[in-house]
Amino acid sequence: MQVKIDTGVRRLGVDPSQAVNALQRIARTPGVALTGIFSHLASAEELDSAFTIAQVDMLNAAIDAARIEGAPLRHIAASAAAILWPQTRLDMVRFGIALYGLWPSKQTHAAAPAELTLEPALSFESRIAAVRKIEAGTAVGYGGTFRAPRPRRVGVVPFGYADGIPRALSNRGALALSAKRCPIGGRGCMDMRILDCGSTNARPGDRAVLMGRDGDVSISADDWADWADTINYEIVARLPAGLNRIYED
Repeated sequence: MQVKIDTGVRRLGVDPSQAVNALQRIARTPGVALTGIFSHLASAEELDSAFTIAQVDMLNAAIDAARIEGAPLRHIAASAAAILWPQTRLDMVRFGIALYGLWPSKQTHAAAPAELTLEPALSFESRIAAVRKIEAGTAVGYGGTFRAPRPRRVGVVPFGYADGIPRALSNRGALALSAKRCPIGGRGCMDMRILDCGSTNARPGDRAVLMGRDGDVSISADDWADWADTINYEIVARLPAGLNRIYED
């Protein structure tokens, strides 16, 4: 088993004042193998945070004081800490958002070593379900919050907030269609989005890229996060488990 020590997040884990006793008791328990001792950093993305080092020191102090035989693995660093704070890597690291090829934050990206690059591993695609022509001034979607400034062609993509697209992407954001960014028009629906197809020759069945690359145009989880005023963690975490997934080498 692995034991968590709460060094500062105040969420889960053994209190540091009780850690030595708890670790020793667990290590003596018959049938229990103590294989790891870990914690969770509270502010690893803050580049001048003395608290990060204090947390690492607190974890190490508790482990050293417990004197557990067998050298259980020590770990405290997730993606941001592993990138920015070499001293937090200990025996192993817990990569999460970096496995998607996404930066934990803009600050982490800016401060990371120049030779380190991350390439987004996730793409998210759909198909145009319908295309229609509308006249200038025509209201689109619930509440009519979008009105065509001139005659337009709009397309319907069968993905909505039930499929992980934030409703905050109402009249905000874009999808890639025919290697062009096409703005989202109108309020987000439960299972559909309406696009301003612009100058494309979009037809039903055409590929629409919600996240990924189409020609020279890319749409990223970071774009979605900026449009929805959230973080990329939330964007990728809210994609439903039931989505059809294709894994490529």
